[in-house]
Amino acid sequence: MKNSKSIILPRNCESIWLIGFRFDPDIAKPDFLTLIFSGDEDLPLTLNNYILFFRDIKLIEIEADPSSEIQNLQLPQEINLVVDIAEISYILFNEDIDESIAILDSLNIIFDLVKATGISFKPIDKKNLYALADHLTFSKDLSSFFCNIDITRENIHDAILWCIGAICSKSKLLENKIILNTIGSVTNLPAS
Repeated sequence: MKNSKSIILPRNCESIWLIGFRFDPDIAKPDFLTLIFSGDEDLPLTLNNYILFFRDIKLIEIEADPSSEIQNLQLPQEINLVVDIAEISYILFNEDIDESIAILDSLNIIFDLVKATGISFKPIDKKNLYALADHLTFSKDLSSFFCNIDITRENIHDAILWCIGAICSKSKLLENKIILNTIGSVTNLPAS
């Protein structure tokens, strides 16, 4: 990433979300972090068409352009949401109710990240996942979703894992500090 290019930092960004991804159920904290710029459209932190993940928020700094409409954006210091693959897999296969709304919250983040990859969903997987997200928006009852529709828990699980694979294939792990400019450029700094 020595020859950095501009990143997408939308001018209509209203807030920045720090999102964690946790894969190992035996470790409490997320394995990886990324940023989502929330506004008219929610967009992840990307560079050269790759979603950037990192392990420490200290690798990211914002340098505000005084004339920018979004000069007051602050980096979150706490994680806003964790996409916990182990937890959503457990809930999906073992629970009838998603009390924590972990599946819905995770699906909403996953949808934004898959969209950012530019990789096309298999139409049946997209239909199934969006149907589940629509259902969970109004009800935490997983069992009623699977009773009334010809979709299995395995179908949903496989589709989620496909999404994670798509996201991973278009991601890079950030190892050097970067500065995000509110006008949309990124500058690498030497590793600290």
